[in-house]
Amino acid sequence: ACGFVFDRMGVGKYIDPRPDAPSVAFKGSVVARRNDVLDFLGKSELKDPLAVLDRLQAEMREELLAPDCEMYDPARVRSVVERIAPVGIETVLHIFELLDHEVVRKKFLERIGMDGKEEALFFDAERYVDSITNPAYHKLREELNAETTSFTVRQHLQNIRFEFTDKADKALVPSDVPFTINTNGCWYRPRERYNGLRDYNDKGHVVALKWGQRRPRKSKEIATSTNLYVNLRDAGIFTE
Repeated sequence: ACGFVFDRMGVGKYIDPRPDAPSVAFKGSVVARRNDVLDFLGKSELKDPLAVLDRLQAEMREELLAPDCEMYDPARVRSVVERIAPVGIETVLHIFELLDHEVVRKKFLERIGMDGKEEALFFDAERYVDSITNPAYHKLREELNAETTSFTVRQHLQNIRFEFTDKADKALVPSDVPFTINTNGCWYRPRERYNGLRDYNDKGHVVALKWGQRRPRKSKEIATSTNLYVNLRDAGIFTE
């Protein structure tokens, strides 16, 4: 959500627009400074909903990094997702309501590389498309930015769905943001299971782990996830 509120300057970092700011960028996770920037921007009403997202993140980490969750438990991970997702989605949608609708639209187009400010490269396992030479990309970008195109944001299942619809009511680029947990390799789970212990380099430290055991250092990166999935095939960017 911070990516829609502030101007990004790297992963998890945002521009501090205050003339007397201690540095040009701040981490979105540093609440005190984040709140100071919100006050400066005249967006103090966003403090509480952003705090809700902080709380959900903390609750998730407290449970999944607890001593009794040393071994990977998919049912437990799923139960945490099912508990925090509805509140998280509701809170993000509330933040979008507090922001200007046009701000959300522009930030989203920027995030998916469809605002036209920079060139883009899209690729899958077999093909690639660039924004300079591909006519389908140019057509889609024009349609997404056209005044006749409508933009809506809503909940769809466990996702936040961003929808662009042209004047003929055709969906232009299906885009979903699942509200889930990015385990970030929290538990050591190579494809082939094994018995006993195996040495593993955990961020520069060799540790002996069972299959499915939590990584002491890597596990600290566990976080709620809002990865964006854009269906470029249905959008017509990739052709067979």
